[in-house]
Amino acid sequence: MFGLFDGIQKSVENVIDVGVGVMTLGEYGDFSKSSVSKMVADGIELYVVAEVFDTTVDVIEKMIED
Repeated sequence: MFGLFDGIQKSVENVIDVGVGVMTLGEYGDFSKSSVSKMVADGIELYVVAEVFDTTVDVIEKMIED
């Protein structure tokens, strides 16, 4: 189960990196095709995890926040 949270941490880091890249026009963060596609894939993985545990994405997001 800890591997799941490691993946989530890397996903969040990627989202932050892409966000900083967008705000600074790529000067500080990574706003590349690769980083954006990874962000989309990470979002899809969240839905797959929700489906496996027969719950909603909202429940998983709440669990991550806590």
